[in-house]
Amino acid sequence: MMAPVRQRIVVIALATVASGLICASVHVTALATIGAIPLILYLPGSALLTAVDPHETLLSGGERVCWSAAASIALV
Repeated sequence: MMAPVRQRIVVIALATVASGLICASVHVTALATIGAIPLILYLPGSALLTAVDPHETLLSGGERVCWSAAASIALV
């Protein structure tokens, strides 16, 4: 069984790949937008927060989601 930090990193990587594939392969604008929203507004910040605080000692739950979105907007 993988450690929780490694599981989180794998989930972020898989979600990034899935969102990128949706954006690249779908020619319907609405579906491409649905794939792009997490790719732009959540995943970069989530990756950053996982790198900064891998064991969730500083942030947890809803705080982590809000900071992930804010960090994504700041990064992008």
